[in-house]
Amino acid sequence: MAAIKQLYDLQAVDLELDVRHVRLAETGAALGDDSALKPVRGEVARRKTVAQKTTGDQTNLDAIIGGYEAKIAQAEARLYSGTVTQSRELEDLQADIAMLKRQRGEQEDLLLAVLDEVDQAQKSYTDGAKVLAKREKAWLAEQEAMTEEGARLESELPGLQADRDARALGVPPPELALYEQVRKNHQGKAVALLHGSTCDGCRMGIPNRLAQDARTSEKPVRCSNCGLILLVD
Repeated sequence: MAAIKQLYDLQAVDLELDVRHVRLAETGAALGDDSALKPVRGEVARRKTVAQKTTGDQTNLDAIIGGYEAKIAQAEARLYSGTVTQSRELEDLQADIAMLKRQRGEQEDLLLAVLDEVDQAQKSYTDGAKVLAKREKAWLAEQEAMTEEGARLESELPGLQADRDARALGVPPPELALYEQVRKNHQGKAVALLHGSTCDGCRMGIPNRLAQDARTSEKPVRCSNCGLILLVD
């Protein structure tokens, strides 16, 4: 019975080691992993492209309108310069000015629509960039926290391992070998408490005779349901 208690205590240390090894593997895999940020970065990049395109459209329209302004100014200067005296030529010049102003007006209407698109696209990009910045800041904080956690876990391992090795040395070899075998086949657990005739490992009852053996035998007795080594509570 004393050996089973030793195994139970050894299991407590082994489970602590397991928890730390699992968490170290998790933090190691998570460090540097920014995959969760990639969709957000992609969306912000897309919005930036849209904003740049609409700004480019505005610049092009400004240039086109500026070209019409220059042509209108040139035509009006000629119209009022007094150098054009023939009525037909004056009429043609006035018609050209009217056409240029009409075309300028069409471009100005387009510009108004584009300006609205520019505002919307710029706001969408700005909002997305703020969200990305917030998430990147949180990600960096998580990375720092995981780095610190990993360092703490690493520092705890030597002491736990030394405790584990010392406890294992005190267990008779046959019981220790059985413990290692059961633990390997039961996800790290090998010993379960027996409450009355109920195994704490599987929460199921065992035959009274087997329960009595667990109370009196010096050799390990295993649960007939889950196979764990039983320690009478």
